[in-house]
Amino acid sequence: FSFLKSCDRCLEKFEDVHNPAFKLWLTSNMDLIKDENIDVIPFPNTMSNIDLKNFFHDFIFLEDPLKYLCSNDCKGLCHHCGLNLNDNSCNCVTISTDTPFDMLENMVR
Repeated sequence: FSFLKSCDRCLEKFEDVHNPAFKLWLTSNMDLIKDENIDVIPFPNTMSNIDLKNFFHDFIFLEDPLKYLCSNDCKGLCHHCGLNLNDNSCNCVTISTDTPFDMLENMVR
């Protein structure tokens, strides 16, 4: 399956393709249900249908990455001018960076 996503670094749209491999066993065979090495959903003979919505929801959610990147080497946007650094380079000069630890450094002095 695939989704159209925006890259978290450069904001460009890209198609995020997933080819997950999973196995789902629906069975009434109690021996398979007891086997801990197989993901099995019990399906008693008395049931005529089963709702798999939650299973697929959880599976897709777990396959979803925490950060969407158009490529692993995406350079993102310039912090000063906003230029997409994958397409061009800018002339912005980085003087210093503010970090949460700057205050601690000043306290030590």
